[in-house]
Amino acid sequence: MQQYRMDRGLLQGFLSVSLLLIVSVLILFALDSPRLTQLSVKADQGIFPLTFWFPKTSEPLPLVGNWQGYPDQLLTPKEAAVNIDRSVATSLPDIWLSSGPRRHVMTYTLRLDNVPQDVDLALFVPELKSSFRLFIDEYEIASGGATTSDRDQVEGYFGDKIVELGLLPRQVRITLQVANYGHARGGVQAPLVIGTKQYWKDYYQRNILVEGVVICLAILAGTLMLFEFYLVRTHKELLWISLFSFALAGYVGTTGLGSFATLIPSFPWWLAIRLEHIGLVIGLPLFLNWLTALYPESEFQLQRWLFGLACLWSGFIILSPTSLFTALLYPELLLLIVSALMIGWLLFKLVRAKRSAVHILLMGTLVLIFSILHEIAVFLGLVQNEHYLSYGVLFFLVSQIGFLTFYRTQEQLRILDLNRALQGLTQQLKNTVSERNEALELQLEELEKKKERYQYQLSHDDLTGLLNRHHFLHTIEQKMIRSRQITYSIMVIDLDHYKQISDTHGRDFAEDLLCRVARLLVRTCDGHFDWIPARFGGDEFVLWLGAASQKEAERIALLLEQEVARTQIPLLSQPGEFFRFNIAIGIANSTQQHQNIDDLLACAADQVHLSRKRTELNYRKSTHHKMESGNAS
Repeated sequence: MQQYRMDRGLLQGFLSVSLLLIVSVLILFALDSPRLTQLSVKADQGIFPLTFWFPKTSEPLPLVGNWQGYPDQLLTPKEAAVNIDRSVATSLPDIWLSSGPRRHVMTYTLRLDNVPQDVDLALFVPELKSSFRLFIDEYEIASGGATTSDRDQVEGYFGDKIVELGLLPRQVRITLQVANYGHARGGVQAPLVIGTKQYWKDYYQRNILVEGVVICLAILAGTLMLFEFYLVRTHKELLWISLFSFALAGYVGTTGLGSFATLIPSFPWWLAIRLEHIGLVIGLPLFLNWLTALYPESEFQLQRWLFGLACLWSGFIILSPTSLFTALLYPELLLLIVSALMIGWLLFKLVRAKRSAVHILLMGTLVLIFSILHEIAVFLGLVQNEHYLSYGVLFFLVSQIGFLTFYRTQEQLRILDLNRALQGLTQQLKNTVSERNEALELQLEELEKKKERYQYQLSHDDLTGLLNRHHFLHTIEQKMIRSRQITYSIMVIDLDHYKQISDTHGRDFAEDLLCRVARLLVRTCDGHFDWIPARFGGDEFVLWLGAASQKEAERIALLLEQEVARTQIPLLSQPGEFFRFNIAIGIANSTQQHQNIDDLLACAADQVHLSRKRTELNYRKSTHHKMESGNAS
């Protein structure tokens, strides 16, 4: 390659500004990040204590240790809790190998004790191979792909996830279902990490922004250099560095937070896993080709064989099923290590030869190789730390700008034009990031709406929409505590022969009766702010009448019985026929020496049973009288 002379002041200025920017960013990150305490806590027998963990002053806590596991089973949280005695202690991280047990599906469960109550929490879920469902108690809060025992229905996903937990009760149970049919190394390859919502929000925004910038810069740089190679075919180094940039963009976009999934939600898993492994295999051989194209005298035969092997391996990854090429991870890592050693040897030779600008190339290359090796160590579970690949790639790209500037001084005008295009694309990137932030805000609003819906479902009956037993009791107990001197009345309503109705006319018909009674109670409470209807379960309802007297409660009960007695429901199976039903009502008043809600309910329930017995007795007497009258005639 022809050499060009350049003023040393330009290179010195570039290095000074780059160093100043890097130091400024590091100082800002150091000032912005509070000093947090690191704790070492492990789960034991499926229990993870958070007694001494203070989220606001401590580092996020990896949920490592012995979880309770159910090999080869996908269990719901309820099933896992029922069968806890049949579980096996499973240490996380837990990597499945194709030749070992738990090859396809697994359920993990862990109980968190003494959960902090004064802070919103979130959970960092590293990429699980190849799909998962995550539950808090009995509620599913996150998923990736499609988790199923059916090999044909499974769908994979990629990228780490941040799951918002909000305020949790003192004790919760985490249940994690993992399914893997398309990857040779399944399971939980890194622990879940719990921390504050704000911490993980800042982590996500910082890393997704860095990954997005790196991907866009790598693709842009690769495209521009490929276009320049099209114009100047003699500069083979432009071809290799452009392909290397594309490989880096593919690898960064499919690892870490999986930026491709954020930028393109429908990005397929089968393509992502191939881009990840192709970037792992072909990246450093492409970089080695770029070095030998810059310095042709340093080219050697082993480098050609290595590149040919990497190309064949990449073709094998493209054509073979995922479960096959993912089983060859260690040969891929061996190829990567050999490539890194060859790059190190070549750089050593160039430094000894005192080639121009090689110190810039050496600085960027060492940072990049270090970040790649760190990424591999994280992937293999050798270290537990953040991903630094995006920062390494960004640093490498910055260093290569100075390196290429040193060698391309004869094309300054073209570089200026490209810089203008770069500024326009950078503005587009900022607009894209802004739009993505707006989309994330909308998603947060949607999550808040879902949270409100879940809270509504926790306090209301799914069928009738009335308050459920738990929330009703809690509400009434609070009312009675606040107003101890006021007398109260309560009414228990029970449908007669509900099971017989359900068996005879079907479940849908019986549930429709329950809804009719619920609507009747709601209409009765209209205009009375302190009357509260609720469904207690089955065919039993409760109506809190506030400060109504015994006489007023009896009048309301009579109105309800009359309204039910007038109700006629057409029978679809018997045209022209109508169905009637009855209710039994019991009333209790706090003036009857009942000081709490449980006493009132028990008294009202007794009144229901007495009312039902009187009804059955009257029915028998009426039937007996009719039979005697018939015999006398």
